Formats: sequence, C-alpha cells, structure tokens
Amino acid sequence: MTSSLRTPTQLRPLSAQNAILARADGSASFSFGTLSAYASTTGPLESRIRDELIDRAALQLHLTPLIGLPGISARGLSAALRELFESVVLLHLHPRSVVQVNVQLVTGPPAFVPPPRTSATSDAILIGEEEEEEAEGGSNETMIRKLRPAAPHPNSTFSASQRATIVNAAMLALLDSGLAMQATVAACACAVLPAKDASRLRKRRRTSDEDMDAEGTHVLVLDPSPEEEYYATSTHVFAFGFAGKSTPPAREWSQDADSYDVDDLPSANAGERRDADEEEEILYAESHGPVGLDTYADAADLCRRAARGLIVPFYRRWLSQQHAKQ
Repeated sequence: MTSSLRTPTQLRPLSAQNAILARADGSASFSFGTLSAYASTTGPLESRIRDELIDRAALQLHLTPLIGLPGISARGLSAALRELFESVVLLHLHPRSVVQVNVQLVTGPPAFVPPPRTSATSDAILIGEEEEEEAEGGSNETMIRKLRPAAPHPNSTFSASQRATIVNAAMLALLDSGLAMQATVAACACAVLPAKDASRLRKRRRTSDEDMDAEGTHVLVLDPSPEEEYYATSTHVFAFGFAGKSTPPAREWSQDADSYDVDDLPSANAGERRDADEEEEILYAESHGPVGLDTYADAADLCRRAARGLIVPFYRRWLSQQHAKQ
C-alpha cells in the first residue's frame, strides 16, 4: 500500500498518442495516469461570414466533460482556453478562416466518495445552518442552492487535474496539426493539503519538512487525485508558455516510466527561478480556495518546475518518437 503512494512532488505517469482520429487535421490524447483526454483540430477552413475576421483566423474551442452535456462550467473553461491558445497560435497567417479545437475527457480515476457523516454530526450541521439562515432572514431553499450539484450534472465543475489534462491534450493536438505557434504550452495542477492528510495520502520524503509551508501546517502536492482535491484547502492550475531559450532539452526516458518526480530533475531544472530575459510566462491560472501570497507563489513555482522539467520534455520526446515512426 505504502509503495504505491507518490511523493508530494511526483506526477502520475504521463502518456500520449497522436493521430487517434483519421479525419481530423490533428489529434492526440494526453493522460496523467488514468485521467485522459482526447483532442482534435480542424482547419484552417473557410469561415462563415458571421465568424470571419479579416486580419486573422477565428479560433473555436469546444469542450465536452467526462459525464453529461457541456454546461456553464464547460463553456466558461472553453472561453478561457480559447483566449489562451489565441495568444499562442499564429492566427494572423490564416486570415478569413477558422480553426476548430475539440476536447473530450474520456477516462478518469475512480470518483472519491467522502466518508459518511454520523447522524448526530449531520443533524448538528443542519440545525446550525437552519439557525444561520433564519437569523439572516433566509430559508431552506437558500441553503439548498449553496450545495454543489451532484454529478453527473451539466454545471459540475472541472477538477484542477482535469483542467491541466485538457490543456495538454489540446496542445498536443495543435502540435500534431502542424499549425505555426510561438510557444509551447504545458499545464500542471497542484493542491495545498493539510499536513495530516498529506502524510496519509502521499509518501514521506527523506526530509518531509521541505514540502511544508512556512507555518508547517500545509503541504503542496503536484497532480492531485480526487481524494486529495476533496481534502485540499485550495487547488491551483497553471499553464505556461515556453519559447526560445527557456525551452528545455529533451529528456531521455521511457514512456512507460512510473516515476515523474520534480525532485529527481537536475539542479538546472529544479533550481532557482529563471532570469527575466527568458521567454517563459504564465498564460493561464485558476485557483479555488483561500491561499496566502507566499503559498501561491510556491505553488506557481512548483508547477512551473514540473511543466518545464517534466511535461515539455515529454512533449519533445513524444514528438520525436512519432516522427521516427514516419
């Protein structure tokens, strides 16, 4: 049981596949362990008059969740990712046309079922909430609206790890299509866990204090599982654009490797923050839950190290293998 646990700075095994759809101009899958997404790109195609832009191509991104139909959450994430990739793809090379990107979550880890509450605890919580609503002049309907909708539901939110998987799958599909881009996008998720939960869900390192925050009460963990996201005080997703000399060299590894740990990287990748003149920036960031500025900066830096030292080299190694097969 203990041997299957990951360290706080370890990703699930990465895997990818290209040309999964024969009729698409570019298609690929990307996986963090059992969490995977398919993505396809079509175009540049002739645009409808209502969508036509005279100076560049119009980028359309459609997202389908793992279960159910796209709802408010899916449309909101689609809009955010469309802006992300509009800043990367050289759309001005294809004016009066349209590029379509479709992403579908296909598999995921087993859903986490929270431990049941005792009847006494549940009654106390409900009584307290009812008294609070009555004091505020509200009703039970207000309390019900505050509850998160049960899955499957069109408005179910995407987890942090799902968002990172979606970004990486879309990036691989764009790379497979051959569209010109000015940067490579890599996304990674992390969570801030209470120390007691982190010690139970993750493997202790040689010096366990390295992963804790300044107060020693919380631990940053990469690529959180559904259970870890449930217990997390905050979750974070960062997508980085790598271009020019900030793009790391390809790392020699097998696609079947079962260890993707940031702390195993050479000091050049796991060291201090990069110089300001290197072309590397955050293109997308989303956080849920309260977090301090120092912890947020540490989360961004940890995800950057994982994206730069693990995910982007995986892209390059994967692409070189695909070209070698051709």
